[in-house]
Amino acid sequence: MLKFWFIFGAIIFTCIDAKPRSRGRMLHGVDAEKDEFPYMAFIKHRKYNEFICGASIIGKRLILTAAHCVDGGSRKSFQVVVGTHNRQDRTAVAYKVKKIFVHGDYKSSSGDFIENNNVFVKDEKLESDIAILLLKDDVIFDDKVQPIRLAPADYKVKNGTEAVISGWGYYSKREKLAKTLQKLRVTMVYHDICKRAWEKILPSTIDEGMICTSSINSDYLEGICNGDSGGPLVTDDGYQIGVAIISYKCGYSYVLPDVYTSVMYYAHWINRILNKYS
Repeated sequence: MLKFWFIFGAIIFTCIDAKPRSRGRMLHGVDAEKDEFPYMAFIKHRKYNEFICGASIIGKRLILTAAHCVDGGSRKSFQVVVGTHNRQDRTAVAYKVKKIFVHGDYKSSSGDFIENNNVFVKDEKLESDIAILLLKDDVIFDDKVQPIRLAPADYKVKNGTEAVISGWGYYSKREKLAKTLQKLRVTMVYHDICKRAWEKILPSTIDEGMICTSSINSDYLEGICNGDSGGPLVTDDGYQIGVAIISYKCGYSYVLPDVYTSVMYYAHWINRILNKYS
């Protein structure tokens, strides 16, 4: 059985269910062009054939995602779908998973509720929310399917830099997963600003292994939403710098920035696996 993460208001819940649910959390994105993001993948549950999370192709047999997307499941629980624009495309290729690498410092949700600013929240550590899936077979690369370039450890991201997040997460307040791949331009937020903002809700949530974004236009509810976890945050020069993990409500990134695991911070861990299995 899989564990699931939800963010509702200021509270993080951990649920256990027999069936998977999309988790992680893009609101008011726009349709991506077909084949615009050849590195995009998604994880689905083999038994129920249901969408779980976004992911990115980083090697012939390697897929990068968030650790909480595969928390509590075995390799046999999942399949990875690549080369599709429509989430419901029955002709899309699905790959079986041979092995799952979860960062050793990742801890699944298990904290107690504490009171903070008159709001009860989970006393959680969300660090190292990153995982790599090793596929049983090589992904066949073509015009539709290509690996993403990963930002190296010394890659610098400045406040105000724009980037793109893509995924099939909730696209409106009606809480429906997008059928067509969505994209949204966002802007990077200073780490200290993000950390201070989140400390009002969840103390010690934002660490050095995370980066944050905000909506470009605060007049609209924009940001990552349910189902966008594990998806890649990519700069205009084509480097993946983040893996989507958490948001406040859905689309309120101008209030509390959306949060991603930093690819730069975990570059050495990622490269060890890449070097061994590429």
